[in-house]
Amino acid sequence: MTRQLTYSSCSITQFHIITHPGCNIFNILTPTFVLNGYLCSMIIPRMINKAVSIAFAGCLLLLISCTEDSFVENSARLRISLTESSSIPLSEANLQITSIEVMLTDSTGQSQDEWIPLEYAGGTYNLLKYLKGETKQIADQYFSAGTITQIRIKLASTLHIVDKYSLLSDQQQLPVDLATEYQDGVVVAADILLTPNVITDILLDFNLAQSIYKNNADDFVFVPYVRAYTQLDGGMLKGTISPVEAVPMVQIGYLTDTLSTFAASDGSFYFQGLRAGLWEIHVIPLNTLYADTTVMDTVFNQLTTTVSPNPIVLKKIE
Repeated sequence: MTRQLTYSSCSITQFHIITHPGCNIFNILTPTFVLNGYLCSMIIPRMINKAVSIAFAGCLLLLISCTEDSFVENSARLRISLTESSSIPLSEANLQITSIEVMLTDSTGQSQDEWIPLEYAGGTYNLLKYLKGETKQIADQYFSAGTITQIRIKLASTLHIVDKYSLLSDQQQLPVDLATEYQDGVVVAADILLTPNVITDILLDFNLAQSIYKNNADDFVFVPYVRAYTQLDGGMLKGTISPVEAVPMVQIGYLTDTLSTFAASDGSFYFQGLRAGLWEIHVIPLNTLYADTTVMDTVFNQLTTTVSPNPIVLKKIE
């Protein structure tokens, strides 16, 4: 007889009924089960003596409970959240995520060389709700200690946007197809340490301003630009641009890092997860009556830098 049972981190995979020779009522229940990756077995008398059976059952539950507690105590806790690092003149950008997987190097430095799926059932999110440091937690689980080197995010084939100002096209509701090279998932480079008994919060930072393009056929395509970092990584950079009539776009750069955003309706902009260092802030007005300008400012780890001058005033072209 074979039966599948599951108890938290332990999975009982099969039962074997064994009849003891010479005694047809002495049935032994032998479960074979997996505790956190280890194949185990235990012989439990079946209804020979109710007290003995209860005692064995209690021992089994104690074993399972102790093993589960040990597993939790010696594991890292992993949380995944979404955020959007750019402002874009849309009212909605509904992204459907179907699964999230990670590539892990264990605590000995040995790569497991396989994608490990997270305990995540999928969902649809309006990314424009998670601007300027706002986040949406989508996963929370205990996980093996080690270092996450890559994250693969599988998406639905279409990003649905609502363009209430009809800035991108004459349609207010516009489906934007995912670029074909990302149909099997968006792979994001990472270097995130998971430490036993420590909570690690990872942000998946989408940047829509760098993700929506027109192709050669003049159709919009979704080419996801995503960064992964923890809430303790890097620093923040914010500022304000005036006048808003200039319709300013902001591009910042440091070494090989380049990020872009549109200024929000109040002229503000915000970036996070930035490496410490001297960043160049280039403001490009889409209104050609105004001239672009460039300023420099320094980002510090775990601090917020307000760009000086504040606001950055764009001058009209004479």
